[in-house]
Amino acid sequence: MGIDSSLIRLHRSYLKDPSDAAKLLRGVRLLLKIAQTEPLAAHLDQNFKRPDLDHEMHLKTDEEILEIIRERVETIYHPASTCRMAPPEQNGVVDSQLRVHGIKGLRAGACYALAEKLADVLKASIHSS
Repeated sequence: MGIDSSLIRLHRSYLKDPSDAAKLLRGVRLLLKIAQTEPLAAHLDQNFKRPDLDHEMHLKTDEEILEIIRERVETIYHPASTCRMAPPEQNGVVDSQLRVHGIKGLRAGACYALAEKLADVLKASIHSS
């Protein structure tokens, strides 16, 4: 028994919410500021050339940077197998207790959350010994 891949729909909705674009813009501006600050700035080769590298990006307007963000934004890791935590009327799959909407007794969560919890437990045990 396999999964019918024709039933899988990925709704990326990149930058659909204006606050997403604003957050990414703030992050890019912060990274550009860090890159121009010593000691890091002294280690960056301003002569190094790549099509996707712009040493003058800090001079661009917010709108120009947002256009670059829109052109380049992508999913790097798992584009599937996640479930939105929100009410069903907002297309959520699970509630804040990871209970799957509409299926009694079923909970769902990403595996990396278990690793995060384990890391917290290990850090706590190190600090307590």
